[in-house]
Amino acid sequence: MIICLKNACFILLALILPSVLSAQTLPDTGVVRKLLLPANKYLDTYSPEKVYLHLDKPYYAVGDTAWVKAYVTKANGTPAKSIKLYVEVLNSEAQLVQRYVLPVFDGLAQGFVPLTEKQVPQGKYTIRAYTNWQQNFGATSFFYKQLSVGKLGSNTWLVAEQHKREGTDSNRITLAMRFNDAKGAPIVLQPLSVKVMEGKKAILSSNMTTGVDGMLSGKLTLPAKANKRDLSVLVEDTRDKSKSLSFPFYPSGTGGDIDLQFMPEGGSLIAGVYNKVGFKAIGEDGLSREVQGTIVDDTDEVSGTLQSTHKGMGSFVLVPQPGRSYMAKVMVDGKEKLYKLPPAKANGLTLRVEGVNHPGELYVYISSVGIENKNFVLLARSAGAVYFGSAFALNEEGYFNTRIADSKFPTGIVSLAVMSLDGKPVAQRNIFVNHYDGLKIDAMPQTAYATGDSVTLNMLVKSNVGKGAQGSFSVSVTDDAQIKEVGTDSDIQSHLLLASEVAGHIDDAAWYFTPGDEKLKAKALDDLLLTQGWQGFDLAEISKPLAMPLYKAEVDNTVSGKLTNLVKKPVRNAKVILMMKSKTENAVLDTVSDDEGRFRFSDLPLADSAVYLIKLHNKNNKTLAAGITVDDFTPTSAGLVNRTRMAPWNVNADSTLLNYMIKANQKVDQTFVPPSGTLLKQVNIKEKRIVKYVGGEFATELSVIDEKELIAAKKISLMELLVKKYPGFRQSSFYQASVFARPARYAQEQFVVGSMLINDIIADGQSVSDPTSMVYDVSDRANGINSGSDAKPGEMDLSQKISKTTMYDNINTFLMNIGAEDVKNVALYRGTQMYFVIETRGKHGAYTRTSLGTYAHRPLPVQMPKQFYSPKYDVKNPLPDLRSTIHWDPNVISDADGNTQIKFRAAGKPGTYTVSIEGTDMEGHYGVSKQKITIVAGSSGK
Repeated sequence: MIICLKNACFILLALILPSVLSAQTLPDTGVVRKLLLPANKYLDTYSPEKVYLHLDKPYYAVGDTAWVKAYVTKANGTPAKSIKLYVEVLNSEAQLVQRYVLPVFDGLAQGFVPLTEKQVPQGKYTIRAYTNWQQNFGATSFFYKQLSVGKLGSNTWLVAEQHKREGTDSNRITLAMRFNDAKGAPIVLQPLSVKVMEGKKAILSSNMTTGVDGMLSGKLTLPAKANKRDLSVLVEDTRDKSKSLSFPFYPSGTGGDIDLQFMPEGGSLIAGVYNKVGFKAIGEDGLSREVQGTIVDDTDEVSGTLQSTHKGMGSFVLVPQPGRSYMAKVMVDGKEKLYKLPPAKANGLTLRVEGVNHPGELYVYISSVGIENKNFVLLARSAGAVYFGSAFALNEEGYFNTRIADSKFPTGIVSLAVMSLDGKPVAQRNIFVNHYDGLKIDAMPQTAYATGDSVTLNMLVKSNVGKGAQGSFSVSVTDDAQIKEVGTDSDIQSHLLLASEVAGHIDDAAWYFTPGDEKLKAKALDDLLLTQGWQGFDLAEISKPLAMPLYKAEVDNTVSGKLTNLVKKPVRNAKVILMMKSKTENAVLDTVSDDEGRFRFSDLPLADSAVYLIKLHNKNNKTLAAGITVDDFTPTSAGLVNRTRMAPWNVNADSTLLNYMIKANQKVDQTFVPPSGTLLKQVNIKEKRIVKYVGGEFATELSVIDEKELIAAKKISLMELLVKKYPGFRQSSFYQASVFARPARYAQEQFVVGSMLINDIIADGQSVSDPTSMVYDVSDRANGINSGSDAKPGEMDLSQKISKTTMYDNINTFLMNIGAEDVKNVALYRGTQMYFVIETRGKHGAYTRTSLGTYAHRPLPVQMPKQFYSPKYDVKNPLPDLRSTIHWDPNVISDADGNTQIKFRAAGKPGTYTVSIEGTDMEGHYGVSKQKITIVAGSSGK
């Protein structure tokens, strides 16, 4: 029987080959429907999205640009609905450095990340990408990529570090480092402070000096309780603390202790039945360790063996006996160590699935001991949909065996779960089904090309059955003399099919999909899912009432919000006018708020740096004073996940990486045109200060609140923002003699920053403290103040108000009545006293006010595509071609026959290039290709 719900079909019993059932299947499908309906509803409501970024190269230099192609898909590989992708750059402290919004069209996006020294100085960074919808699934669903950004300068240390332990005692270490400068010369007789850090705490410290060969060596003994997984070495110049270097330190190197974890298949180890147990061994550096050993019980009787298949992972079988405990006996760093297995339960159920040794079929074995209930449901989920559900009953011996044709599933992770009839998960197992149906890409290069040639690669894309395939691809061509491949990276295939659904770091994820020894890789992949596989949704939650997702999918460009009155009640039937202005788009739209006070403008064009002005009118078309709250994107507050610690590029750097940094410096030098005439001696300016004539004196700029920060602050008052930005900014009181009754004294209010008086605020060149600048506003008449001499009896005229207005009153009124979003720039200056210099958006100076019934909404700007620069060779260029990325094209489209072309210019120096191509047909099939082309010396301009 087949049950179809919406676009998904649930195959009941028909997927199960009846000839091999060793227990009774249940004909009543009502209980299956009862589980399938909420599961389908859950997946329909929480349909996941995946993101993958293809970058032009694995590492960068300061001042370079990272070029990006983004693939945003549903779980089944088809285009996701989200039209905005948020790409963030975070530093090693997980602090946000940059954020970009890429427009997504049919699941594809392209962009670039400028790595300017001001925003992205030398260091280790993580690029993170996610859609707003993905925030519903937690930070583990985001895309992450670590990369290094380097700079070779006069203060750069090139460090070759090595250390060794004394015997097998990892606490006694001989440390050796060699220091060279940017030109490779040894740094001699350099006094240095060397610290061993545990987290942010120094546990060892010593002052040392390099020798005439640049060597620095010494012995150290680590504290016995030191956490060897969280150690680093910090080296500082004792005369200049700004010159420092920190790198991860693993005392045992590739040796030392290991963490050996055991994961029984299905979730639990059950006594008296056949169990399969996965294991994973991790070293002090967080990377895998290969292991082998034996399984023994508490009487030291051997019950089995274990040996890792790949990257420290493997599996073994065990039939644990009731009342016995078990351990793994493993040789670690020359010593025998024992690792306890989880205790076996006296009763329960196991789920075992074999697919590696049975091509085309999944063998499912379900065993139980000591359980009264015999009736269960077997569910299978893949690619964001439940593919089948089958009710079954265990036989009298407590077993149920069956086979399932794997052709019923797409390539990818299949999660099988045994559920009780009331919907509770009992056992679960993730396996990988591989139909080897990825796209085959051939760029078909010539034998060789000449320097400066116009290179044309005829690219052909085929499906697994040999037919031409249409798809979208990104192409990066890099110079092998500067860029080397990084083996631990994922590619589009390994990420979207595997890494995006597996918890934790996968070492060299792409290896599982590279051609060669498919059986070994299938076994290794099965072991990986035994140890790191995770469920995309919690089976225990699917039967509960569904809460609406907290984060909405951005399926179009929308401005929406809510109107409220002074008592926070909804304002209904108000006319809402939206005026849009950007570099390329201008529009005026209107709508009416609903009964809940909500309004919405949909399908707005995506534009860079768009500004939306919202104005409210009542039914008489008069301006309506109401509070406006706009729904805005809330970025994730999550930290970084699945991080491995990176060493700086200049520690143990190889010749390829060093050559790249040298060429990057030369590229910067190319932009400098040598002056003519006599050169003066160079003066290094360490700090640039802006001096301005303000408040009757010259003052120095201390700090700036820029436009980006002001926009982010939104509609809070400028007073609130200054209090947040400057902890020392506050109201203060001082006493002076009264002009009315000397020698009496009265309190006078003022603003200060720390101990310095704010003498004035200058808004658009106008003094805010001038009493005549702000004494009359729209609220004055309501307060009985007339703007002229026609004041009625009992009213205060303007001159009277001026006499009672102080500098404090004016500044306070200004700061309280202007919103941060109405200001473009705030700078704090210091002379003999302090001044704030403000640039407002409307250029109205001291008269600027935030009006009720209007709202200026400035969402994060959308980044528009930018063309990758390729030099022209039609005119002879005297400068050398120093490109590391020779060519980048994020928008290569193959036609229906799979044909397309890649065109670029070779650089002017012989060598080899790597052509990296990644892409998809947006139907769940992915293609990856790396090919080499050779450039030989020859005439340019073909």
